[in-house]
Order: sequence, then structure tokens, then C-alpha cells
Amino acid sequence: MILFTFKDNLTSSIQSIYSSRLTITSSKYSQEQCDKTDFYYEAIQVNVPISHNYTLASIGSLDILGFLYENYVNPYRPYERLHNKLRGGCDLAQFKINSYFKSDTTYVLVVTSYRQKITGRFSIVVSGPYNVSLNRISEYSSTFIIYV
Repeated sequence: MILFTFKDNLTSSIQSIYSSRLTITSSKYSQEQCDKTDFYYEAIQVNVPISHNYTLASIGSLDILGFLYENYVNPYRPYERLHNKLRGGCDLAQFKINSYFKSDTTYVLVVTSYRQKITGRFSIVVSGPYNVSLNRISEYSSTFIIYV
């Protein structure tokens, strides 16, 4: 995991960047609408210091989905407590969302492969007026529910 922040002089926003990779030893996620369970995932805790609009976006060559939850994730019931499903347009392999985040709420971003059993590197960029912390919750979860 790599996490750093910088101030973009063109947009006057602070950006946090988180980099990692999905591997064959990553935990598996169920995409309920497809009734399939072999999607590698990583859960990332997102904490904003001050309530405001922030943008979350993925970059890289891995075709991924992002699921944003409030407070906890149940990987076997992926639509429980779902705040937002993040996906680009029909032809895009990355996601981007601009949303209002509350400082008194813990968010969990689940990054998962778009297709089953796909591995590779990914990065998440968060832009906004304040530094956002991004921390891996669990690389190898053996529990059914991840609580934050």
C-alpha cells in the first residue's frame, strides 16, 4: 500500500492516493445480482476530517468496480448498507464519483474485479478540500462481516 497526498495547484484540491493489488490470495466478494462469488476484493476505510464534497476515482489498467458502504461491509450480502456503487460508463473500466461525505460517518470502499478471478494493481485517488485517510481494513478476511 502506498498513500500520499499533494496539493494540485490547478484545482486547489488536496488529493490522496492509495495503491494496492488484488491477488489470488485476496478475499472473495459476492456480486449478488449475478449470484457469483469469485470476485477478489479489498476493503478500504475512508475517513474524511471535515464534511464536504469529495471525488473518489480509480486509475489503472485493471477493470474494477467500487462499492461504497456506510459503517460496515458484509461481503456475502453486498447490497446491505450500500451507499453507492461506483462504475464508469458502459465502456469504462474505472469508476469515479463526486459525493458529499460526512465527517461523523465511516465509509468503506470495496474495490473488486469486474470479472471473476481477475488480479492486478489498482489505485484510488480522492480529491477534495481536505486530506482524506485511506486504510486497508483487511487483506485476508476470514469473517463474514467487516465492521468498522
